[in-house]
Amino acid sequence: MTIKTQRKIFFSLLNELNSSTRLISYLQNTMSNDKDTDYVLINNCSFLLYAIFQILNDLRVKLIDNDLETYQNTLLTLFITFINEYFIKKEHLRVNEKQNDILIKEILYFIWNITDKTLTIPIFININCPQICLQWLSLSYLNSYEYKCIIGILNNIARHDNGAIILNKFDCAKIVHQFKNEVLNINIDFIINKDIRSVISLLLDLILILVVDPDELYADEINNGT
Repeated sequence: MTIKTQRKIFFSLLNELNSSTRLISYLQNTMSNDKDTDYVLINNCSFLLYAIFQILNDLRVKLIDNDLETYQNTLLTLFITFINEYFIKKEHLRVNEKQNDILIKEILYFIWNITDKTLTIPIFININCPQICLQWLSLSYLNSYEYKCIIGILNNIARHDNGAIILNKFDCAKIVHQFKNEVLNINIDFIINKDIRSVISLLLDLILILVVDPDELYADEINNGT
């Protein structure tokens, strides 16, 4: 498949999603809150969104210029809000109520992919993605894959000068150290899976290098005996 064809499919899917009243309603959680809504329709919307994000992620389109600006205040904001609302209530959900876990996984991976291109970071700064990701990292009940994506997104943001400034403003270093002490060394997923623990530990160290002043980072290492 040519790059041109990949881009055509990628943006066609985003535009279709942006123009779908039902899928937008699902992402806004208005559909699930409506008692008259058919649950078959809700499940179909969830499955369709999952399929769309799988395709978007598989395409791995190389973004240029400001390809995503059009979606800043629509889809991209909606994706962040949808994840945020799900994470807020996830702690109290029963197992059979966590059917959106696989959809959340795909959306997070999508954001991780597109933020890898640093020219997209100003768009995500505009929709408060850095501070929201730090809030997610502060949650103690997410799974290892969710943490991995969040940390990957934060690492991408930290690679941008303005992104690093924003992260520093919202106590990124403190939250990263807290995560290392209270989640990374205790969470059963990380104890069992040493490979993902190693990847996440490396990403966290890279974030600190990008965000924290070198002298301050050195002082922290001395104080921590590392």
